[in-house]
Amino acid sequence: MSIQTAKEFLVKVATDEAAATKAQAAHESALLNLARQMGYTFSENELRQAMSDVEELDELSESQLSTISGGRRRISDT
Repeated sequence: MSIQTAKEFLVKVATDEAAATKAQAAHESALLNLARQMGYTFSENELRQAMSDVEELDELSESQLSTISGGRRRISDT
């Protein structure tokens, strides 16, 4: 397998809905298997919900973003 073939695969997954669905299912399956090996037990639906919840925590609101400048919190002029 070449790097070019790997890139073609990644483009396919990024641009083809059916391929993306299969990749997502494979990803979730791998995560579930790893979790079980590590002693965690939860369903596929619970994993999806947890992933969604974590993604929401990572997103900053517009007001939070407006207070950040250069990695430091901006002091208000008020």
